[in-house]
Amino acid sequence: KIVIPYGSMYVFVTGEVTKSSWVGITGLTRLRDAVTPLLTRYSSLRDVKVKSADGYEKIFDLFKAERYGDLSQDPFLRPGDEIRISSLTNLVTIQGEVKRPGTYQLLPGEGLKELVSVYADGFTEKANTSRLTLLHYLSESSPVGEKMQFDYTKFPDMELRLYDVVTVPSLQELLPVAWFEGAVGLSSTGASPETSQRSAYTFVPGETVSQAALTNRKLFSAVSDLSSAYIIHADGSQTAVDLAKFIYDYDLTNDIQLRANDIIIVPFRQFFVSVSGAVRYPGRYPYIPKRTWEYYVGLAGGFDTDRNSGQKIEIYDVKSNKVAIAGREIQPEDNIVAESNSFTYNMMKISSILSSVLSLTVLIISILGM
Repeated sequence: KIVIPYGSMYVFVTGEVTKSSWVGITGLTRLRDAVTPLLTRYSSLRDVKVKSADGYEKIFDLFKAERYGDLSQDPFLRPGDEIRISSLTNLVTIQGEVKRPGTYQLLPGEGLKELVSVYADGFTEKANTSRLTLLHYLSESSPVGEKMQFDYTKFPDMELRLYDVVTVPSLQELLPVAWFEGAVGLSSTGASPETSQRSAYTFVPGETVSQAALTNRKLFSAVSDLSSAYIIHADGSQTAVDLAKFIYDYDLTNDIQLRANDIIIVPFRQFFVSVSGAVRYPGRYPYIPKRTWEYYVGLAGGFDTDRNSGQKIEIYDVKSNKVAIAGREIQPEDNIVAESNSFTYNMMKISSILSSVLSLTVLIISILGM
């Protein structure tokens, strides 16, 4: 028998709650208002029992009240009501391409079909129903759980267990992939600016290289040699593409469609000039626009006059092609080679060889003479 103090309005909440408590109510307090502060992660909202002061008991489903607005399942409370919360028995999660993803408590006898069509409100237009994934956290065959993939159309009535997770993948996951590789995703002043990077790009069939380049333009930086890019196709063939024209000139003359597994290689363009050969300090020097070869040879300490005669040089561009010297403004990654053409230097190399040969000849003659 429940005794209600005079002038007070209370209900008693017990069962799977943080603690059994008397909860004060008003004439407008509904069932959910009274139980929500006391619920635990194991509380069931599908079978809440309310026993009135005169002994009449009824079961309510708060999920229906919340989902469908059925207020008959969330009644006003009366003084002296006893509310009992049961422990949940079948809590499952559905995620991915469904209209209402979330965690739901199923009723006895309900399975995958009800979870998808009733609770999750059906698949979205992008759902790939042939590759659903079911994760059993509680498995009889494995203490750490198990995962399986299946076709929903073949197994719509699959039984579900407590804490199961159903994942509905998207058809977008089946889209082909291309790759940007090389001088991508880097800053011009990074710690390792020559470290090659690789970035995946999912595209829709029919998409072109120019569209992919424009979409991924943030991947490129000052060290990206866009004009020298090329594509390695899945069959091993290569196609040269000028990404700079696509991005900056909007020139789509040589645009082509992307293929699955294309690898778009973006070479590095470093702002250095190499000086090698007959100079005092061969090496790489920072590129300065509008400078001629004399400037960079000067940075290298000038010609080694013992090896170079007449300041004769050769210049090679980034593709190792020999270029004309007259009027040439040095470009990034040019290689300036000072020739070792001094007569004295070459004679010294030859004389050392001749001296060795002559010494060997004299030795052989001496041995034979003995």
